[in-house]
Amino acid sequence: MALRIKQLSVLAAAVWLACAGCTEPVVQIKMSGSVTVTIVAPKKQTSGKALLGNEVVIVLPPPKVAGYVWQITAHNARFLRQRSEITPVAGGAGESRVSFVAIQIGGTKVRFALVAAANQAEIAPVDIQEVALTIE
Repeated sequence: MALRIKQLSVLAAAVWLACAGCTEPVVQIKMSGSVTVTIVAPKKQTSGKALLGNEVVIVLPPPKVAGYVWQITAHNARFLRQRSEITPVAGGAGESRVSFVAIQIGGTKVRFALVAAANQAEIAPVDIQEVALTIE
């Protein structure tokens, strides 16, 4: 019985220590400024720079094939918080845009794929684009 109480005490201490590590304060980033990164279609990688707290607007080229749309295939949520979905640019020539907020200093990449719109059988992307972003 004494052994069981000791085991429970050790378990309770371990749980308390594990939970104590979870109380890290949440840092709020105040948005300030905006940076636009425009992807140029023939290139497969585009670079950009932003400051911590900047809104990062990525402008995607018009789809090469009718019935295809851009999708985000990868982005690191530790560096960029997504603010909007991919939407057509108002008054644009078929471009789309998506916005993020830079929330961590460092380097990150956002990858996009041009894929068939929903309800179409083809899954393979027609085009792949990447934005390499440095956040200072």
